[in-house]
Amino acid sequence: MPHLPTLPVVGRWRARHSDRLQLYSVNTPNGVKVSIMLEDIGLPYEAHLVDFTSDQQKSPQFLSLNPNGKIPAIIDPDSSGVEPLTLFESGAILLYLADKTGRLIGETAADRWYATQWVMFQMGGVGPMMGQLGFFSVSNGKDWEDKRPRDRYANESRRLLRVMNQALAERKWMLGKSYSIANIALFGWISALMDSGFGEQIGTVASGAKVVECGGAVKVGPLANGAFFRPALLEVFDDSLTIIHEETFGPVLTIQRFTDEAEAIGLANDNEYGLAASVWTREVDRSLRVAQAIDVGSIWVNDWAKIYDNTEEGGFKQSGLGRLNALAALEDFQEYKHIALKPGIAHS
Repeated sequence: MPHLPTLPVVGRWRARHSDRLQLYSVNTPNGVKVSIMLEDIGLPYEAHLVDFTSDQQKSPQFLSLNPNGKIPAIIDPDSSGVEPLTLFESGAILLYLADKTGRLIGETAADRWYATQWVMFQMGGVGPMMGQLGFFSVSNGKDWEDKRPRDRYANESRRLLRVMNQALAERKWMLGKSYSIANIALFGWISALMDSGFGEQIGTVASGAKVVECGGAVKVGPLANGAFFRPALLEVFDDSLTIIHEETFGPVLTIQRFTDEAEAIGLANDNEYGLAASVWTREVDRSLRVAQAIDVGSIWVNDWAKIYDNTEEGGFKQSGLGRLNALAALEDFQEYKHIALKPGIAHS
């Protein structure tokens, strides 16, 4: 019968199922890795919460399991050795569980090394860089007057995201066609980046824009359990940014400065979409002139998004598929037939 070692950690976090793998962790980017892995492979385990608010990770009991005082850590009473295996470092635990079960590590020796390289990529790059970005963006360092450390980690985090995007450009998973520990290792950090609201620091502060109002996921109130995002406002200095040239279906507004009417029209038309726009001015002649020059299907002057049943609604360019309302909308319900008749005399 498998048994647990006589470590102080076992006495503080008492096991109800001593024959199962024991997980000591908390819900952090590194902490979720092992629980995701265990759930995916279906290996029975017992989870123990290590409470950071009371510094349990620094207690003598936990340090008997991991002298580095970090989560996650495991005890596996059913290891291949004579004694139960104790292990810390999330990347090492993922590799151990993959070897133990033969799951989520690919099918070949090359797969195993490819998966391992991405785990190392996360441990040596993504985790440290995005962790420091979090410290300088939303944690204790966010109020520091010197923003160079924040921008340094934002730049490096953005570079690491480009590496991942390039790897996934022509494949579904980091390991190619199969889900593996490579995806599990990276998931927690990418999820934290999106949920915390400091993701804008990567995509904008480091690349040509200023965050005027940071959005982020809704964390409190009745909307906290849904997929809701607070409004964000960005002042853009680099007009080549992706957010300027793609349709962003979310509460994100960008500000671009211009010096004259021609530049404003040029900025408005410099993308492949043209759904709607508005012009704000006290000059009637200018409003009509600019409205005619902007390549969009609907445009309002000193107003926004007023829809009327008797006027068409639709866009130009890549926003130009079909129309709603008014006579133009009826075309979607019509079929056109072309009959070509060549007149002539029938010969008997």
